[in-house]
Formats: sequence, structure tokens, C-alpha cells
Amino acid sequence: MQQQTLRASYLFFQPRQKGIDVNAVIPKLYLPGLVLAVALFTPSAESAVLIDTFSKFQYATNSFSGPLSVPGTSLSNLHRTLTATTSSSTATTEIVVEKGKLSISNSTDSTGTARIFYSFNTIDFTTFADVLLLTTQFSDANYEVEMVANSTSILSFQNLGGVGRHIVSFMQFSDPSAFKQLHSLELKLRGTRAAWDARFSSLTAGSATVPEPSVTALLAIGVAGIAGVGRRKIA
Repeated sequence: MQQQTLRASYLFFQPRQKGIDVNAVIPKLYLPGLVLAVALFTPSAESAVLIDTFSKFQYATNSFSGPLSVPGTSLSNLHRTLTATTSSSTATTEIVVEKGKLSISNSTDSTGTARIFYSFNTIDFTTFADVLLLTTQFSDANYEVEMVANSTSILSFQNLGGVGRHIVSFMQFSDPSAFKQLHSLELKLRGTRAAWDARFSSLTAGSATVPEPSVTALLAIGVAGIAGVGRRKIA
């Protein structure tokens, strides 16, 4: 009797619309719960690991600076060294790191090269990543980047140009196994013409592989589905 009373009260306070069976709509409300379960328990396909957020101020003009200890990173004991090399004795190449940006600028007669070298405690990158992600905010000309892992495994100069996030796979390096015991990473950026400028917002590592649903996610979906069916029967 009490269950019937509660049932009647529930229906009394629900909005009624002509031609709509409220009870038929209720089971559909469980679908968002299933979606939420997947979102909570399934890993992100491109969860990023911070290498450098470019927040610690540092600069170099026709010279080098560092090594400088870098905070706000996922790597232990990370140090950064900048080297700005101009293409002529009368030209200027400058690297500035501040407020979340890495900026490179060249005078009108320089196609200079910017070198950013990182050293850190040895770590197996392959356990959490398979790509490097470099985000470009601004570029007034095409530029090329070379990456070197552990000073031996090389990704030869690639023409990136344009803005956006550039993805570089570990498999593009001459020796991908270097990422299993990685302790240094180097970026060399150079323009394809004089007076090139560019600005970058972050350097991260992540995974471009879409993961299979985890066991926890599948269990969550099963529990949510059983609960939905049970409630529907009671209704």
C-alpha cells in the first residue's frame, strides 16, 4: 500500500503533456549515466605529460643561457639551456622564455637557429607516451625543427610552418628505443628565410593511440544498465 501511495504521489507531481507517456521517457534518463560512467573511467586518448610550460623566464641573444632549473614539469630535475646562433656576425638571433611562451626572433639579415636543450632524470617515456606535441601560436614564415633524443637518436629537420599543435611520433626518430631510457631532449629551430619569428606555447608528450575501454568502465556500464532495468521493472 505504501509503495502504491508513493507511486501515486510521484505521478501527481510530474508534469503531464498530452500524448506523452511519462513512464516511457524515464528509462531513457539512464543513458546519460552510462555516458558519464565511460567518461569517468576511460582514459583520455591524448592525455598530455608536461615537459615545459615556458613559464620560467630565460633569454639568450647571440649566446647561450643555462642550464636553468625548470618548475611546473612532469619530469624530475629538469634543466633547460638556450643557445641562440645568428647566421652573420652583424645579425641578431634572440630566444625569450616568459609567461608561458617561447619566442624566437631574428633581425632582417639573420636566418638564425634556436637550440633548446633539456636534461632530466632518466625516465621511460614509452610507459605513458608515444608522441611529442609542440604547439605553435605564431609564425611569420616557414621554419624547420630538428629533435634529438639522448644526443644520438635524431629526427632530421622537418618543415612545420603554420600554427597549431604539431605531433611527432617516437617512431620518426632514428632510434626510437632511446625513449625507453630518456635523459635528454634537444630542439633546434631554424627559419627558411631571414627575419623569421615564431612563438610556441607548450612542449608536451602524450599518446595518439585510442585506448580500449577499461575493465572498470565496462563494469560501470554493466552496473548502470542493471540498475536502469531494475528501476524500469519497478515502475
